[in-house]
Amino acid sequence: MARYGEVPTDNPILADIKAKREGLYEFRLYPQLWSSPELATYYRGRKWQVVPFTSPPPALPASSGIYMFVVGPYCGDLKDHSYIFYVGKATNIRKRYSEYLQEKVGKGANPREQIVLFLNDFDGYLQFHYTPVPKEDLMSEDNGVAIVTRRLIREHPLFNKRIKVMTIGKKNSKPKLAISNVMSAADRPYLMAIETFRKCNQHILPKYLASEFSLDQQKPSFDSLESAFSKMSGLWNTMIEAVEPWKALLDPEVYADKWRTAAGGHTLVRPIGITAFVAAFGSAPEIGVKHLRTVVSQFHDLASPPWRGVLWNSATNRMANTVEAEKLARRLWRYLLGLDEDKGALETDWRAHIDPGGEGPRLRLPTPPARSSK
Repeated sequence: MARYGEVPTDNPILADIKAKREGLYEFRLYPQLWSSPELATYYRGRKWQVVPFTSPPPALPASSGIYMFVVGPYCGDLKDHSYIFYVGKATNIRKRYSEYLQEKVGKGANPREQIVLFLNDFDGYLQFHYTPVPKEDLMSEDNGVAIVTRRLIREHPLFNKRIKVMTIGKKNSKPKLAISNVMSAADRPYLMAIETFRKCNQHILPKYLASEFSLDQQKPSFDSLESAFSKMSGLWNTMIEAVEPWKALLDPEVYADKWRTAAGGHTLVRPIGITAFVAAFGSAPEIGVKHLRTVVSQFHDLASPPWRGVLWNSATNRMANTVEAEKLARRLWRYLLGLDEDKGALETDWRAHIDPGGEGPRLRLPTPPARSSK
């Protein structure tokens, strides 16, 4: 094996990468996250296994989980002198470990520069830490939309307080990533769960980044992540300016249950209503704040058309949290925003949804306001 800094003549891909960069590793530390209650809760009680990163691979489980590459000299008794170089998730820990062994020698579908470098630079000093986590509790670590989602939660003044990240179940049960599309009475501070928020961000991802951001195990470039964060933050700010409850919730003393009432309340404090609205806006992000605000102020009441019978069941005073309801609500928002939506087909589908037996009076969709460019 070549000494550290020598050109590896038997690995041309690694040699090319090393020629451009040798021994430079940038660390970004976020002490505010280390003390995060949500993070502490998530990792509480988890048991980590540690094995050296070697070939052939050690015995590993084929289950899903979180893993980390930790680099350290482990000189004498200095056990804590180490660096976390990479954190990821895997649906199959054993398979993922083997994929890294392939990537180390420049094989695989798309060897990543930073990964190839540190796996080789610190050969013999790498430890592989892992802990089992159910698949449904994992959010992709490398997926670009997930990365932007987490950054918005850290940095945006609305979302760092209004996104439910973890769900804590019964006593002694492990906390799980919040994925439910339903907000309970105990969720009065929150607009939505982190998984709902991720779906919303997927809807407003700029189209020119869609291909790069679609790969689960390949992190987008720094410039692409910065561009996505900037543009998506701007789109959220436009919507916040237009949606009165969201703007009010910038005040930490205000709670969402002011608009989430037993009689329905505001459509855009309900996760399914938020997702449908963001998806519609994301298809035409050039819509101005003035028009957006006009439409939302006119059609926000869950107990009124067009939402009654679609998102809100007036007979039971409960939300209709179904995929079909969300899809229809998305089309309704597009129509209300003045976008290209077939009114005849939409009205037929809407009428069939709210009155499947055709027993009531012939209902018609409300007329949307004229579209403004501002």
